[in-house]
Amino acid sequence: MSFPLLQGNPLAYHSTIPQNVLCHRPSRRERSMMIGKLVALIEDHADELTARMVRLVRENPMTAGYGRFDDEELGGRARFVYANLGQW
Repeated sequence: MSFPLLQGNPLAYHSTIPQNVLCHRPSRRERSMMIGKLVALIEDHADELTARMVRLVRENPMTAGYGRFDDEELGGRARFVYANLGQW
């Protein structure tokens, strides 16, 4: 997945956002709605996130300790967290 807004100069994109949007502090209700949407998005994409997490764990030498888990067990644990995030 590519994030074109994060490539190049991030300040160039930042300068196109109206100032009133940058200074807006979301209300408690708005924050709650945003958090709910984020949690739903994570839960909806739990399978893709799990596959990516397993791949990254396997590729990173700093997470070699997770090598004792097979992909199914490691993925199952991650998917459980992603899929049930809203319960916490």
